[in-house]
Amino acid sequence: MASITSLNQTTTSWFNRNAERLKALGCTVEERPAGGQWWNFSTCSPDKQCEAGQALGFICTGTQASMRVNQGPLGNGRKSVSWVEVVMDDLPLAGMSSQYAGLFIEPGGKWFGLGSGPMRRYNREEAFFRGYPDLREARPLGDPDWRVFGVIETAEAVTDEVFDFLADKLRVERERLILCTASPKCYAGTTQVAMRVVETVGHIWYTKGWDVRQLRDGNGRAVIAPPASTTSESIVRMNEAIAHTGDVIVTVAAVSDAELKDRVKQLVFSSAYPGKTFREVLSACGGDVHKMFKEAPLAFAPAKVTLCSADSGAKFTAGAVTPDALAHAWEGFI
Repeated sequence: MASITSLNQTTTSWFNRNAERLKALGCTVEERPAGGQWWNFSTCSPDKQCEAGQALGFICTGTQASMRVNQGPLGNGRKSVSWVEVVMDDLPLAGMSSQYAGLFIEPGGKWFGLGSGPMRRYNREEAFFRGYPDLREARPLGDPDWRVFGVIETAEAVTDEVFDFLADKLRVERERLILCTASPKCYAGTTQVAMRVVETVGHIWYTKGWDVRQLRDGNGRAVIAPPASTTSESIVRMNEAIAHTGDVIVTVAAVSDAELKDRVKQLVFSSAYPGKTFREVLSACGGDVHKMFKEAPLAFAPAKVTLCSADSGAKFTAGAVTPDALAHAWEGFI
């Protein structure tokens, strides 16, 4: 696994080198008088949205993954769509300690968002880090310029109450916070969600109670969903894309072949919801996505998973990429 001690420091270094490029893409930045910056990736020009989403996805992993966007057909006879491809050398570090949306942001009950990115590594209260304290992050010494980076999926403006809430929860000064957002109603937002396809396996692995330290590297691909005019419809489209086209390969250590063969079947959307769409599962949960995130994590599972044993070299696959199912779920969009 990678010997990275501070993802916020590595992200600060990358951000300082790329801030002007992000502005050139159309990202807007607000310096708050009381401290902190809000970077809005939703404002990028339409032809730069996917590139902006790719940058946001990279920030979300603490700069610990490689990502790219490609064009290609989805099955025979279908029109070309945009795919993301993601590679992580250390899934627990990049995926679970950073990209996983495990921080619930609820200042005063008037604003809600799911927080991810390297800022989570300062959250001593989050259940994940109580179980994996070695993945927490300490304040760096001798570096006065380090910043703390968060990614929030929201179409709402980031208020001062959000900055105050996070500064208090993370125990950092407000002026260190850089909060990056993208609305689900734009391609920057749907692209960065597609780039979570590898992390979804880590999320489900964790909720099953399995040791995430058993996960090593991972790679995967998924179709980028076209944004809708409403947040709720965009969320449905994004998760349908992962449920029906997400294809992930993960290397696992210290698990027997027999156990891997059993576990892989529990990591794909179709195992839990055969013949269903994400929309149907969401409807059965009363339309509450955040409740589903906590109580029905398999609703966010990919279509296909392959587990590779680092010990024996054996490979086990469950599920399949299903273009017809996605076409049905997207009501003929592809």
